Amino acid sequence: MAEAFAPGSSYGSIAPTFPNNDVFADPMQLEPPPADVTVFKQNIRLISEHVLHLQNVARSALDGIQNAYHPGSNPVQTESDIATLKQNLEMLSELMRQTGVGALPLLSIENPPPTEEQIMSDVTKSVEVLYARLQRNQESAGVVAKLLSDATGAARKGPGK
Repeated sequence: MAEAFAPGSSYGSIAPTFPNNDVFADPMQLEPPPADVTVFKQNIRLISEHVLHLQNVARSALDGIQNAYHPGSNPVQTESDIATLKQNLEMLSELMRQTGVGALPLLSIENPPPTEEQIMSDVTKSVEVLYARLQRNQESAGVVAKLLSDATGAARKGPGK
């Protein structure tokens, strides 16, 4: 069996290939091939175009809903806009899934992502709130247990004893 994987055998010549032939390289430090970056940028542009189209359809549907009771509004057109909006959302979701762009977080220019300090502060506050809630629950359970033990102790002694 060992001879089957010896360097001279047909299986012994198979070797794993690693980018830049660096087995221990940090995967976050490896540069993707330029073609992948170009394709990814094209996918982002394509998604952006779909999002812009989706916004226009959404605005049209929203206008139709807001003006539903005004004279001259067309409920059939509004219904069509809503159906188109649903269809376009599904298509955009599938396109984002297929291109890998959907794995990226959606960041807004107006709202920058939180800093590490803000995240730590939020996590710390959340943990403190949960800890305080747990303490209150434990204290309440202790009070209930004491009341139950007092009640069962009094019942064992019997009335008036």
